[in-house]
Amino acid sequence: MKTKSSVWSIYSISRSTVKLDLMKKEISFVINNFIKSGNPNGEGLPSWTAYNTEEDNIFIFYRSGHTHMY
Repeated sequence: MKTKSSVWSIYSISRSTVKLDLMKKEISFVINNFIKSGNPNGEGLPSWTAYNTEEDNIFIFYRSGHTHMY
């Protein structure tokens, strides 16, 4: 089932920009790392710490190409 909110829907965007391409690569990178090792972190990205209810921490990929852990 395809939805616009799906992570994979970013690949169906027909209009491509350098920043959008960077965001796609970063998302693919962390998903692949997580699938392979259980750890999404990698060189060149902010550390993605495990979620916990006390900090309510989240990792955000912005369309501008910026990635940030909150």
